Amino acid sequence: MLRPYQKKCITELYAKFRQGFNSILVVAPTGSGKTFMFCQIAKDALSRNRKVLILLNREPLVEQTARSLNEFGIEEIDYIKAGYPENLDYNATIATVQSLNRRPKHHSRYFDLVIVDEAHESAYSSAGKAFLSRNDIPFKVGFTAT
Repeated sequence: MLRPYQKKCITELYAKFRQGFNSILVVAPTGSGKTFMFCQIAKDALSRNRKVLILLNREPLVEQTARSLNEFGIEEIDYIKAGYPENLDYNATIATVQSLNRRPKHHSRYFDLVIVDEAHESAYSSAGKAFLSRNDIPFKVGFTAT
């Protein structure tokens, strides 16, 4: 399902984690399949019973990301977004920066891995900065084309 360059990117990302880096930015061109790459990374983490948060900057990306996760066999998804079902028992969570900001109770939730889509926007918003500055997130990966 993944192309060779996507697999190579993920392999290199894991190598950086093993070297001790815990916050990594992946820059790839538009159309390179960043969503598929981070879905594979989420799948890998979930297969090890890790808790994963995918942080998005826009509401239309919620459905797109959920569909992509479904394609990778990830069906049980918690949402931090108005109008979407919340289920804290699930290890995969999709959130928008705006909803995360409006629901401070979620700021204390523990995640093993936070994946930030459109990191050039999401991570630099005030809500994104506040959440990502936490010291208890073992691994953070941002994706951007910018």
